[in-house]
Amino acid sequence: MPRVINKPDWQRAVIITSATVLTVTIGSLLYWAQAIVIPLALAVFLSFVLSPIVSALQRRGIPRIPSVVFAVLVAVAVCVSVVGVVGSQLASMTRTLPKHEENINRKLATARKWALGMEGSNRIGAMIDRLGKTLSPTPPVTESQSQNEEASAAPAPSTVVLEAQRPSWASKLDGYVSPVAGFLGEAAFSFILVIFILINKEDLRNRMIRLMGDGKVTTTTRAMDDASRRVSRYLLVQFLLNSSFGIIIALVLFAIGVNYALLWGFVAAIMRYVPYIGSWIAVIPPTIFTLAVSDGFWEPIVVVVLFLGLEAICGNVFEPWLYGSSLGVSGVAQLVSAAFWSFLWGPIGLILSGPITACLLILGKYTPSLHFIEIILGDEPALSPSVALFQRLAARDQDEAARIVLAESKKMSPVDVCDQVIIPALAMTKAASQEGDFSREELDELLKTSREVVEEVLHELPLPASANVASENPVRVLLCPAQDDIDQVSLEAFARLLDPTKWEVRVTEVVALASEVLKLVAEVKPAIVFVGSLPPGGMAHTRYLCKRLKTHFPDLKIVVGRWSSLETAEDSEKELLEAGVDRVDTTMESARNHLDNWHPVMTAQRSADGEPEQSAGGSPTRNRSPATASAS
Repeated sequence: MPRVINKPDWQRAVIITSATVLTVTIGSLLYWAQAIVIPLALAVFLSFVLSPIVSALQRRGIPRIPSVVFAVLVAVAVCVSVVGVVGSQLASMTRTLPKHEENINRKLATARKWALGMEGSNRIGAMIDRLGKTLSPTPPVTESQSQNEEASAAPAPSTVVLEAQRPSWASKLDGYVSPVAGFLGEAAFSFILVIFILINKEDLRNRMIRLMGDGKVTTTTRAMDDASRRVSRYLLVQFLLNSSFGIIIALVLFAIGVNYALLWGFVAAIMRYVPYIGSWIAVIPPTIFTLAVSDGFWEPIVVVVLFLGLEAICGNVFEPWLYGSSLGVSGVAQLVSAAFWSFLWGPIGLILSGPITACLLILGKYTPSLHFIEIILGDEPALSPSVALFQRLAARDQDEAARIVLAESKKMSPVDVCDQVIIPALAMTKAASQEGDFSREELDELLKTSREVVEEVLHELPLPASANVASENPVRVLLCPAQDDIDQVSLEAFARLLDPTKWEVRVTEVVALASEVLKLVAEVKPAIVFVGSLPPGGMAHTRYLCKRLKTHFPDLKIVVGRWSSLETAEDSEKELLEAGVDRVDTTMESARNHLDNWHPVMTAQRSADGEPEQSAGGSPTRNRSPATASAS
């Protein structure tokens, strides 16, 4: 378990203050420098989209510069054509929509009648008027107020301002030229920047490697190449899928006779860049338009069904197939990112929020100093299952702790659940207890919860294949905790992993003296003593106990389970083997496998020596709690 470095309060305060100031500064720069940052963001987005096309042209023998120029010119032509067609349709719609005012009023009246009925609508309207008069009564007019109103009604002297008369066409031209010139300037800057980015792609990559490599050139190069390919493929596939979505919408709407189908297809394609809610927003304008201009309600219904049905097909069929493995952006991060960038840059920020979030996530994955970005934006769990289990156990949340273990048991085998989830969580518990994080009462409650979780999760384990074959003489194994109750809980979990047809398992209580363990071994006469020792700590006591056992019982098999070892495995194994231990295992899987390998040999040896059958007062069952089988 990694150690958490506790920083002093003043250092944490400095970090928080610095991060706040830096965040506010960056946000302010992004807002006030929109004229530069938005074209730059668009250029980076287009360079990622066009990079695979340029690479494909180069593989066919076309040099870099002609390939870049050709790809950019095609992109410019497509953008100009789309903007021209969409702009003309938008202008035409604004001219023709007022002609349908009568139809709009009739639809509103029909909708009101359907919802409330004419009589109910009148009563509700009258009630609203009465409530408004009650809440905001008209104050009585006093004599002084009447005189003031008469005085204010008198004509006031007017101020005459002389200005040079400008032609009306000049004013209109200025109103049109200024926005168009600004838009064309930003677009031209973006496309010129795209050309230079694509031509100097390798130089920019090398500068990024030097900036973020931290001396690890090979690793950083591979990471940058992989990230660039993944982002380029993701954005290109996203662009093609969204464009296809818009084209299909436009064709279907055109086929059913909806006016301005190209405009609605363009809106649909653009809004699909907005995560989760983009298609829901895109369906609103064509639905309202068809409600306004159509005679009935079937066209709006067809529009809604078309949008939502096609979105369901794309989201559940084509996106998983085309995208492959997801970039791993969480849903909450996508929505928050959409809100943030739309606040900074308006509609263009809303459209670019998805690509920007994906690029930031990749940057956080491959840049160690920016790993916090991956934690914030990624969809991977912030805590590993073992840490999450420890956290829920410490919070005494048995239900959530059991859900964590059950969820992991669906992904891996029971023994892997113990090795990778339960045992690391118990090791963290032991470390926290040694540091004084838990009182005795809190530790007892945590161990009680741990036992209940282990019993709930492991009591229905599938029996091994050998469990269907009756065993007349199972080998007796004594599981002995080395030091404390946490060791005992780990052994109780291990006991449930052993085949009850092969092993007669007993888990002892925690005893303070080695002499008591020796006395218990002499009474039970096990074939194997299995000592459970969960780090951190306990190594000296485990080594001393094993020495005493080997001295008094030279022929006894002694195995130590040093679970989830935080120390060097070779060092602890060497010390224990010198103390007389036959084997040291650091995982429950290896311990169970070695016991199963020993079982035929020990059974044959006992039969050859003519030893009587061991009886445990009945065959052990899988669902019996190890605590009830503890030796007294």
